[in-house]
Amino acid sequence: MDYDVEMLKLYFKEKNYTKEQIETLLENNPFNKDYVEWEQQVKYNNKTLIQTIKKLNLIGNSPIQEITNHEDNCLSKFLSNQCEVKISNGNIRLSNKLILMKGFIPNQKVILRKAYSNNIPFIVGTCSKELEYYRKMKSFYEEISSEIKSSKIIETESHNQKVCLFIKK
Repeated sequence: MDYDVEMLKLYFKEKNYTKEQIETLLENNPFNKDYVEWEQQVKYNNKTLIQTIKKLNLIGNSPIQEITNHEDNCLSKFLSNQCEVKISNGNIRLSNKLILMKGFIPNQKVILRKAYSNNIPFIVGTCSKELEYYRKMKSFYEEISSEIKSSKIIETESHNQKVCLFIKK
């Protein structure tokens, strides 16, 4: 999948743009200054999120299966662990490795339910300065945590960014 296409989808979703706003951007230049700044912030958020996960000692040396929207937008590149990156496109075959995901991933609820039913540990997180997006992701984690027993939500801050992790070990 094309990186720019996948990142634009994520950008529109995170910014909660209406169909009309998206069409206007696509007719003009979607890769404007706002998008470029957002993309740089996403890269910074990725680093902050993985640093927080390491700091909380949630990963250790576990082999990891990261599920992402694009391989160039993954967290595992900041890890020395053995990592397998999979692009979420509907039907993902899960291994018994720790699952790592961040932000919006297509079919995320299905993947998490499947991981839970197969007793596969996971770490799902978000890191953002944008409160609306952060609250939306936290609400999603709270909603699914009611179905996944022995999971927990961890909230913290790092470098003026809010971090929320949803984990099942």
